[in-house]
Amino acid sequence: MSNYFSNEFLSVFDGIVKELMEMFKVPGISVAVSNESDIILQKSYGYRDKKSKSPMTNDTLIGIGSATKTFTALAIMLLVQEGKINLNDPVSKYVEFKIGDEEITVHHLLSHSSGLPALLGSYIAITKALGTEFTDIQINNWDDWQDHINNATKERCYPPGKKWIYFNDGYTILQRIIEKVSKIKYEDFIQQEILYPLEMKRSTFKREIFEADIDKMTAYLEGVEKSHPFSELIHGSGGLLSSSLEVLHFLELLNNNGKYKDKDILSSELIAKMTTIHINTPIIQMMTDEPIIEGYGYGVFLIENFCNTKLVFHSGNTSVSSSNMLFIPEKKVGISTLTNSGTGEPVAYLIPFILSAVILGRNPEKVFFPKTIDMKYASLVGNYETYRGMLKGQIVRKEGMLYFEPDEKSQYVLPKSTPLIPYDEKLRELRFYTFDRSMEKTNIEFFVNKDKSKISVLIGRYLFHKK
Repeated sequence: MSNYFSNEFLSVFDGIVKELMEMFKVPGISVAVSNESDIILQKSYGYRDKKSKSPMTNDTLIGIGSATKTFTALAIMLLVQEGKINLNDPVSKYVEFKIGDEEITVHHLLSHSSGLPALLGSYIAITKALGTEFTDIQINNWDDWQDHINNATKERCYPPGKKWIYFNDGYTILQRIIEKVSKIKYEDFIQQEILYPLEMKRSTFKREIFEADIDKMTAYLEGVEKSHPFSELIHGSGGLLSSSLEVLHFLELLNNNGKYKDKDILSSELIAKMTTIHINTPIIQMMTDEPIIEGYGYGVFLIENFCNTKLVFHSGNTSVSSSNMLFIPEKKVGISTLTNSGTGEPVAYLIPFILSAVILGRNPEKVFFPKTIDMKYASLVGNYETYRGMLKGQIVRKEGMLYFEPDEKSQYVLPKSTPLIPYDEKLRELRFYTFDRSMEKTNIEFFVNKDKSKISVLIGRYLFHKK
């Protein structure tokens, strides 16, 4: 066992986490790190329930969202190991599946290389469970879901295997394959074949088990208390609830080439196949100055050269909780981060990378920005006004973009809504541009003092100060 974290770093780390929690309005967060089978860091911050002020712990059950996909991929590989599934078989061999002229295989679904875009079947189920429906389309059962998927015959963008597109419903299809082949419910298969052998005794998909647990999250959707979106339609793509400590058991299995303690769960050859890049992805490259070799395996993202070391990870978000689980095979280190808020996704996502950089002997600021684009944007959002308050407005974030929106009186001078287009996609400089009413280019530049207590923005000729 190695002790990678000095007291000095841990003090700084506490400050970073608390700052990010405040910035993204995260009620609580749980962080745990293991080295081989030893826990070398476990920290929790804030509340698992704001109303009762019950503290977050490393045992608090939280929805891990799309990190569930790694469990689904492992389940498929267990059935491959038993000779019951062939990765190169067409999906239609196992379940009714009618999309595309060319055969989409199990391999394509595992690696998000089917060429299919988001069909939103799982998301419809999530938003219905949360009471935040965005469409009148009803998906109430498996027949509705299957019709929704199979009617999308003209939606494929690329031939299978050519391009990576994150296809959430692909993992729901894999869930159905597991059920058809194993002849038991998906959640029962995961419990019997993965959770119980890995001593993840409290991890669950089931509402009644979650509700009966004394250390469980209260979930929050943008600060409003909600229930976790329980629906069997999302089990395979994002339905598991677990704790940061129990997630480490799963990462120990992956770090140890398919072994957990004295149990051989999956062959090292199949673990290697899971954790090999099968198709390239563009996810991380935007967030680091170092050239990155990245891609997707089976249920995992991979970076082959993060500080010259391989990282394997998957994050998740249910709209009311967030997660990231990451492991470093070379060091046999596992890191899990869970939050009880959908707005906490950037925080849960980033923390394992900060800790990974430290473990690998690097300054996180030089490798993976402690302030990602999300965090830089968040620091700029707020109310602004010019000298003596003559013009007023606010910078808001909409769908990944910043906009300046003047108040009603200031709209006589400025456009109603101005998009801020970054000159540099990595935001190494806070310089943007837009187009005015005459379609002429207007420069926008932010000025931030050293302690970040004062922020101003020059929009064309007008200087606004953040209040």
